[in-house]
Amino acid sequence: MDPITSQSEQSQYQAPIVPEHKHFLNKKFAITFVILILLGVGAYAGISYWQKQQLAQEVAPTFTPRISSETYTNNQYGFSIALPDSWKGYTVLNSQWEGRDVATGDVTTTGPKIILRHPGWTTTNPREDMPVMIFTISQWNRVINEKAASDNISVGAAPIPPSVLGQNSKYVIALPARYNFDYKTGFEEVDQLVHTLKAFEPTVSDNQTACTQEAKQCPDGSYVGRTGPNCEFAACSGDGTVTGHVTFGPLCPVEQVGHPCTPTPETYMGQKIVVRAQGDGSVVIENNLDSQGNFSINLGSGRYSAGIVPGGIRITGDTAFYITKGKTTTVNFDIDTGIR
Repeated sequence: MDPITSQSEQSQYQAPIVPEHKHFLNKKFAITFVILILLGVGAYAGISYWQKQQLAQEVAPTFTPRISSETYTNNQYGFSIALPDSWKGYTVLNSQWEGRDVATGDVTTTGPKIILRHPGWTTTNPREDMPVMIFTISQWNRVINEKAASDNISVGAAPIPPSVLGQNSKYVIALPARYNFDYKTGFEEVDQLVHTLKAFEPTVSDNQTACTQEAKQCPDGSYVGRTGPNCEFAACSGDGTVTGHVTFGPLCPVEQVGHPCTPTPETYMGQKIVVRAQGDGSVVIENNLDSQGNFSINLGSGRYSAGIVPGGIRITGDTAFYITKGKTTTVNFDIDTGIR
């Protein structure tokens, strides 16, 4: 039988009382939770917006040259480079690279190096040049040959090879390694422009000469283009000409009768004549000799000096000469190789 609770005992029972401070804590926790959610949503939206802005900046190009119809085209080696209007009147310098045997350090092969120079280049503020190296396929294989070190060649002081800009069936067109580490004026622009290079199949055979299409402005305001076997600028009405021949010798310690030691065409073409303004010594033009050791250059009237690079032990300095309007000046060089 269940015990019977008296009425007095029932009247004395009271429900448990919840402290007021616990209600306050529950309310405070709810508010804090809502604030944290709002902050999280705001942070997520902010990060998403920032990421979109960063992506837009990365996609946007950092340099967009205003390309015009000013384009350097070389049909002999098969490539072209688009240039902006600011390069109108640029200069083309014909030079060469040397390939040295990795084991011995001797020069075993050479090739063309074409340099485009900005028209704003001066001796007091030399701008960054745009050099392009031309390799035959066999020469390039020797540059990148990693299996046969005995046949490797090095074409620069940098421990890395040139980078390929383009290639056709006959030539590899490459950019010298670290060519712009001097950080001259315009080096960023040059690096952007040289990578617009486009390669195509050469349209001129090796025994022909393809002249570039740039023009030279004469003092009277007229223009002349490159012409002739050496692709020199045609003479302006106020120009004169310097011509000459370079001899090398001796080439053998003992020269036998009937077996003369004469320079090969490659020996001649491996040399170049450098013409400088006699006042400040700035380079006016540099050209490689032809296969017979001859040269012919059109120059404006004035005083100049010239030297052969690389020269011999008897050529210690440049030879001075004067150009007269409409006249031809002859300057010959006799280089002693030092072989005895």
